Amino acid sequence: MRSGRPDGGFTLVELLVVLAIVGMMAGLVGPALYRWQERLEARGALSDLEARLAALPVDSFIGGRARVLDEAALLAELKEFPAGAKISLPQPLRYSVNGACSGGEVLLTLPDGSRWRFRVAKLTGEVTREPV
Repeated sequence: MRSGRPDGGFTLVELLVVLAIVGMMAGLVGPALYRWQERLEARGALSDLEARLAALPVDSFIGGRARVLDEAALLAELKEFPAGAKISLPQPLRYSVNGACSGGEVLLTLPDGSRWRFRVAKLTGEVTREPV
């Protein structure tokens, strides 16, 4: 459909209406994308911590050394960790040279306030995750 203008262009009012619609759509989509990114980072932190805990018995066995991990040492083991997340251990995790674990648990609090408990099985080091 041709506009009433002889050159077929758009009027300033038409352009402003389109820009207003695009701005409103961005205002609706932007916060949703931000929340989606936060959820994605939280899921990544859960998976990374679980995978690292599961690998510790093998690392102790292959490295041929006993290890004792508190909060700081466990954080150092993780490559990336979301800002505002916290790890706490009621007692340090101990791994012997043969890969056996003393057992224990790790509590993770994410920036959104959700809390997760990772239970590390005695001897095998098997890791289970559950919401708190």
